[in-house]
Amino acid sequence: MNEEIFRYFPHIIFTIILFTVIYLYYRERKRDKDINEFINKNGFTPESTELIISFLGGGVRNFLLGWQVFFGKDLKIFNIGHAKRVRNGFSVNFNNSKIYFFDYNYTVGGGKSSTTYSLTIAVFKSANNIPQFHLRPEGFLDKISELFGYNDIDFEHRPLFSKKYYLKSNDEIGVRNLFNDMLIEFFESNPNFYAESNNNIIAIYKYSLLDPKNYSSFIDDVKNILTLMKA
Repeated sequence: MNEEIFRYFPHIIFTIILFTVIYLYYRERKRDKDINEFINKNGFTPESTELIISFLGGGVRNFLLGWQVFFGKDLKIFNIGHAKRVRNGFSVNFNNSKIYFFDYNYTVGGGKSSTTYSLTIAVFKSANNIPQFHLRPEGFLDKISELFGYNDIDFEHRPLFSKKYYLKSNDEIGVRNLFNDMLIEFFESNPNFYAESNNNIIAIYKYSLLDPKNYSSFIDDVKNILTLMKA
């Protein structure tokens, strides 16, 4: 019996891999369809992958194993990992400019130890002077690092925000002016947001791929954050 199972084992593995590939392909096509329907229903503007990559100071270059997407050095989220992909991009009008929304994938590591992250990101270039900063939910390692003097920017009068979020900047005074009480209160009430800014380009996201059913709420949140930042 064991010999028979062993004999068919390669076929079983092949079948599992085949069904996995088919399922992932179906799931990706369905998401494309759902996002396109959402864009059309709300009258938003579809944007090409090339335009979004160019907006972020990047492009596509010929690499040893094929074409590779690269970005400018402004924002940290786009300079992590490899095998980067931008999909399902569209724009929403805001302050006489555009907010770009899109799906973003990247991979860290290689082989069996690789991990691929998929998330929905909003990016906006402000006409105003926005200080450089990086905001993310505070984790256990951040709390440990504080014991060794690697402190983030805290607000003594907003201990809940300082407990929930890790905030760093090379312009502490500018960031303290940017993070007014209303902006801080928003992040206190809406955990798990990531936001970063550099050279007046702002990225806002959570580490998850947004369900199209929740996209309208995310767009409203992004507009609210940018308004509170006076971006």
